[in-house]
Amino acid sequence: MSSQNRGPVCIVTVGGRGIGRGIAEVLVREGARVVIAGRDGDCLKKTAAELGAEAAAVFPLVLEITGQLFTIDAGLDAHA
Repeated sequence: MSSQNRGPVCIVTVGGRGIGRGIAEVLVREGARVVIAGRDGDCLKKTAAELGAEAAAVFPLVLEITGQLFTIDAGLDAHA
């Protein structure tokens, strides 16, 4: 098994900026694979490229949460 497949998988909402980005950074440093979710796909892709460059372990997921309804624009299957 490659080192890329070790460690927990974590989902961080609003992971493209601010506190969410900071949390994602710490998780990557600790060896987790991280899905960063949020509404701004461009921001998520940029953050994933920056954080994942060292570990290839950050995956952007465009996600809209409104009340109890949510829509996923990009699936996780490609990153499993």
